[in-house]
Amino acid sequence: MHHLIEVDPVLSRVSVHLANFLEIPFDVYPQDAIMPLPLEEADVVIGDFPMAIIQ
Repeated sequence: MHHLIEVDPVLSRVSVHLANFLEIPFDVYPQDAIMPLPLEEADVVIGDFPMAIIQ
């Protein structure tokens, strides 16, 4: 089973549509990083860090 934890509700909806198109079952958890994760264990964790470039 695949799980997605996303802060942005728009990206959550895009991910749900992509998963439905690809026929991949996964759960989406809309939450912030400061909240406890709803998952106990994970084999692989992939994340991205928001970055701002100021010139």
